[in-house]
This record gives sequence, C-alpha cells and structure tokens, in this order.
Amino acid sequence: MKDAAIERIRKIRHQISAHYHHDPKQFVAHYRKMEQQYKNRILRDKSDKVSLSDDAR
Repeated sequence: MKDAAIERIRKIRHQISAHYHHDPKQFVAHYRKMEQQYKNRILRDKSDKVSLSDDAR
C-alpha cells in the first residue's frame, strides 16, 4: 500500500536531486544550506539527535 505523502516527498527529493544533476556533493550542499536557513526549526538534544521544534510541526 503506497502512502501518498511519502510518494510526494520522494518525488520532490528526486526533483531536487535532478536539479543538481544527481551530483551528491551539490545536493548535499543544498540540504546543508537549507539546514542553516531553517536552523531555528531544528532542535538537538544531548545525544545530538535531530528533532523538529514545535513551530515546525
């Protein structure tokens, strides 16, 4: 059984990858830039696990 939300996420991730010609270095750089842009939405606990802040949910 396919989950529509998961399929949409996969499609978008594939589009981002294609935009960067499926070059891992380029799209990882993109994700890191996005991480910095939205760092106020990411919380890190003592074990360094990433979790979403309340306002990002």
